Amino acid sequence: MNTMKKYEISRIRNDDDPDAHEKDSGQYASVIIDNANNIVQLCPLAERWFGYKNHDIIGQHFKTLAASTFDYPKPIQQQEMIQNERTVRVTFRHKTGYFFPGTITIKELTADHLELDQHPITPWSHTDSQVAQQLLGDTSLTEQFELAGKMGGWRFDVMSNQLSWSDGLYSIFAIDKDEEITPEHILYYFHEAQSRVQAAFRRCLTSGEPISLEAAILNADQQSVWVRITGKAHHVNGQITHLSGSIQDITELHNAKTEQSQLGDYLAGVLEGTEDLVLALDNDLRIITFNSAYQKQFKEIFGFTIKVGDMLPELLKSCPNERRIYQRLWERALERDNFCVEMPLAQREEDLPIYEVRFSRITNNRGDRLGAAHIARNITDRVKVQEKLNYLAKHDPLTGTFNRREFQSRLTRCLTNAQQRESTHALLYMDLDQFKEVNDCCGHSAGDELLRQISRIINDKIRQRDAFARIGGDEFAAILENCSTEEAQRVAENIREAISSYEFKYDDQYFKVGVSIGLVPITHESESTEQLIKIADSTCYAAKAAGRNRVHSYNSHKEKRRTELKQSKQQIQIIQKAIRGGDSLQLSYQQIRPVNSAVWGDYFEVLARIQDKEGNLFMPSQFIHIAQRFDIIRAFDQAVIYKVMQWLAQHNELEHRRKLCSINIAAESMLDPKLPAFIKRQLKQFGLEAETLCFELDERSVVERFEQAKAFAATINELGCKIAIDNVGKTSTGYQYLAEIPASYIKIDGGLIKSMHEDPIKQVIVESIQKIANLTGKQTIAGNVEDQGALGDIRRMGIHFGQGFGISKPKPLDEMVA
Repeated sequence: MNTMKKYEISRIRNDDDPDAHEKDSGQYASVIIDNANNIVQLCPLAERWFGYKNHDIIGQHFKTLAASTFDYPKPIQQQEMIQNERTVRVTFRHKTGYFFPGTITIKELTADHLELDQHPITPWSHTDSQVAQQLLGDTSLTEQFELAGKMGGWRFDVMSNQLSWSDGLYSIFAIDKDEEITPEHILYYFHEAQSRVQAAFRRCLTSGEPISLEAAILNADQQSVWVRITGKAHHVNGQITHLSGSIQDITELHNAKTEQSQLGDYLAGVLEGTEDLVLALDNDLRIITFNSAYQKQFKEIFGFTIKVGDMLPELLKSCPNERRIYQRLWERALERDNFCVEMPLAQREEDLPIYEVRFSRITNNRGDRLGAAHIARNITDRVKVQEKLNYLAKHDPLTGTFNRREFQSRLTRCLTNAQQRESTHALLYMDLDQFKEVNDCCGHSAGDELLRQISRIINDKIRQRDAFARIGGDEFAAILENCSTEEAQRVAENIREAISSYEFKYDDQYFKVGVSIGLVPITHESESTEQLIKIADSTCYAAKAAGRNRVHSYNSHKEKRRTELKQSKQQIQIIQKAIRGGDSLQLSYQQIRPVNSAVWGDYFEVLARIQDKEGNLFMPSQFIHIAQRFDIIRAFDQAVIYKVMQWLAQHNELEHRRKLCSINIAAESMLDPKLPAFIKRQLKQFGLEAETLCFELDERSVVERFEQAKAFAATINELGCKIAIDNVGKTSTGYQYLAEIPASYIKIDGGLIKSMHEDPIKQVIVESIQKIANLTGKQTIAGNVEDQGALGDIRRMGIHFGQGFGISKPKPLDEMVA
């Protein structure tokens, strides 16, 4: 380690001294020496007193400055006096040879006594490759940084007390290169950091400690610049010969860090300024940050605190239910942009606050996932208010039973269940007898109390799952789910008997009341909610009219048969008229379009309608079942086939465009052995190309009469016509039959196509049908394609054709030639 000392020298005024000045009196010059008493540095005052420049004297022995009579070193006692920091009077010699008296004191050199700031700074350019290589390594990199004014190198020569630096530092400090400056000037730009900079350089000179610090300067252009100063000491034979390093403009980096720190402070302020519970986790479910509100609530519920870096699943090991729920929610949050749940923070029986928890995925500006966060807001009060409002919206305030609105809603769901699953339920419509007598005698308060007690009696006689409501003044209704008519009759009688045997007491008065009950079965044949209530009300009225306090059951089949017979007679006449020909049989068409290839030509299905004399148009669903029931469906199908072929023959100009004309036929026509011969005759009569005609069979008909359907398809194929299987996938049967029946087209059920976007099971069914079709060489047609979304789905699945309102709506057949 290089250890240096300093001689402090004062000058004693001598009139014969030519360089002595009045102002020198009381001043001290310093001479720094090394271990061998060789001169390392003269201060500017010492240079003037002795007549030497630093570069002339550095490295010479200190005795060079002593008078010739001063046989250096001095006698032992004088030397000891100097070493013990005693002030000794001696005679010094000027460079020119004259002598002057003075005093000398030796001092240990400390960081506070180094003087590095008196000599002008010497510039050097990055073109000095040797120095650049020493200071900054890569000279090309040095040049790029210096041209950008972002970096520069410096070098301090200890022996010559000379500081030099590169052009880049002039740019950082905004100083003209021609301006003469000293380290003292440069130190001025550091303002509040001056002492830190000085101390760093002094430590490096005295102990070799590397320089590394960041500080702000206010450069000559009055701009605030943050710089990083680095440097190290270089040794030769154990002695520090020079220091070198760099100064880099880090303003942008510092500002970015400051901005980041400020953003962190802002975020912390926001987190602590909200009562919402905020928590953020990284991709491994490790806690990144949280606010005090979350910490407080977490501790209250789980009994311990959390800290940044904790793994949330590990924290909740002792709470398996919460751990499973939270892990599932957070994993979902990492996969989705955002979602919201309403839940307490723990699954406990006690009354815990309910929170609206909004989860959101966290990404950077490149879209990389960093983690997820949630903000939980206490909505307990809102939930309680909403629950109360929901209760009032659904319940009768007097009896606590459901009100009419909620009852109708539940009746609608029950009816839908019956229609979809062909299940049976029952509707009870109850009207109290002699209720008006209680109101008239004791007032409405007595009537209200009676209604409350009657509602409890009825509620005790039905199951908890059955819907029970007060739907009018003294009228009640109940829905008995999954209940046969016989069982519903028994329940209704139990209710009637319980009310009949009940005696109502009010103000020492006793009253007996009864109840008239109308029972209506709810089946898949029931039409609507409104119709059910209307029938139940009429049935209840029939019970009252028959003598009150009794149960009257509605026979739906008897009533329906009477109504249907009346309607059927009118519809049979209309169908028979259409069969005889004329304008009452109307033909429409709906286009079938290729969706995965550009195929030229017309593909369409013919749709039959019947128009009555008033101009009303009947759809097939309104008359086909009548034609089947009264065995006139085969004649109707033949009438449609005849009229379609006649129209095609009349418009033979469309023949070159026609690729497929599809006609529906019923199961009864498929089983008619005369139909193939009829079709053959019409083809010959009208001279049509058989390969463009296709006959559609319903899947249910094919499955239920497979052998007959296969034989019919083979016969039609021999005529040159094609076969299509309609509504494939509508039944729950397998699809083996598709491979065996000689059909050209498979028309996938429209219900499957419509719902497969929301139901993955339906999508798998459609994909299976498509694969079977491909394997057996059949083409597929998707029905009920209603929008572009469905069109895109069937296109991606490889389905060949699409049909539906999203592609083309049905139009009159004559418009094809318009």
